[in-house]
Amino acid sequence: MITDSGVAERDGIFVTEAAPHDAVWVITRHDAGAGILQMIKITPDHTVCKIEIALRAGGEGTRAEISYEYTSLGPLGDAFLKEFTEKWYQGFMEEWEAALNHYLTTGEMLAGN
Repeated sequence: MITDSGVAERDGIFVTEAAPHDAVWVITRHDAGAGILQMIKITPDHTVCKIEIALRAGGEGTRAEISYEYTSLGPLGDAFLKEFTEKWYQGFMEEWEAALNHYLTTGEMLAGN
């Protein structure tokens, strides 16, 4: 994480392993008080993705509203976007929710995440 504070903050940059190339992430909005995080993920020769997470009080816990907006950067991105269906996204969000709830409960990441 490259930031002034060493933790997630606006204009922070980090890199994660991805295919076909490592992905570069830029935090474009971080408002802890409002429960909002927005990031841009750039995977060269694949896609650019804007991710927004908004946390809201709901029932006995917290509701996370998450959106992903992809733009293709070439043939690999085109192929990815053809597979990015409503059904795929729903399954992806269910995995995301299970992994996050596991971490919040145990303090440990699920294997493979």
